[in-house]
Amino acid sequence: MTNGPEIQGRARIKVRLAQQLQDRLRLYREKRESVIRDITRDPDRPARETDLNREIITAELHRLSNLWSEVLSHIRRIKTLAGDILEPTRYAATYLLFGKVANGIEALFTLAQRGHYYEVMEIVRSNNEALDLIMLFQHEASEGRYLKKWFEGDIIENREARDAVDPSMADIARAANVTPTMPLKQIKTDIYAALSRYTHVSYSALLDSYAPYRQDFDFERDAGFHYLRSSGLSFIREQIRSTILTLKSFYLSIPDKSYRALDAISEKYGLGTQTSLGQ
Repeated sequence: MTNGPEIQGRARIKVRLAQQLQDRLRLYREKRESVIRDITRDPDRPARETDLNREIITAELHRLSNLWSEVLSHIRRIKTLAGDILEPTRYAATYLLFGKVANGIEALFTLAQRGHYYEVMEIVRSNNEALDLIMLFQHEASEGRYLKKWFEGDIIENREARDAVDPSMADIARAANVTPTMPLKQIKTDIYAALSRYTHVSYSALLDSYAPYRQDFDFERDAGFHYLRSSGLSFIREQIRSTILTLKSFYLSIPDKSYRALDAISEKYGLGTQTSLGQ
């Protein structure tokens, strides 16, 4: 059952997003005439901006792709522990879910390269759910109630996963000497709510596909490249970071010294996933 604080949190997010939506619509309408004048004076401006955004995105995706290639082997290595992945074991579930995340990240690279911001956000949300399930299955009691439900074909609500792993997340934060400005569970709930707008095709999310220069749907993906540069790349980067942290948590739970290699990768690319856990 959803508790009082969570209901209040959802209401707060709903109010904030509704206000942001109205502010955004007002800005688009107020700027419409000035945008038309700008394009009349400089017809090549949209193409120049999109080319610059594409160039910056391509460079960052190249760096992130190199990073990911070093992480992927640590996911594929779990197969030696999982054995027959059709068996309903914790290792098999972990391996399957990490495989889904891996393919999702590969898809993020392809979509971002082509300016598909909206679709990137949908996959980010889906991958976050998979990572939460991995953490849930790692840290639930030995009888594996949620794991059993999952292998029976039930859907595990993300709220249940967040509730179950919240204490473990708090332990990781303390080990890293991190003091969040708000409860970690609330942070994850807020992120999930924001990303869910894309999955459920909310008007506020679909406005990301409005191209102001053309005053049309973003078929050419000028807006897509803009939003990928301004926020989408950060979501992809954070997704890789979260995957490394979840991998590290898995290897520490075995225990297995592979987490040290993951720390080295994080340090090499400046991701900052090192904690004092297991060290």
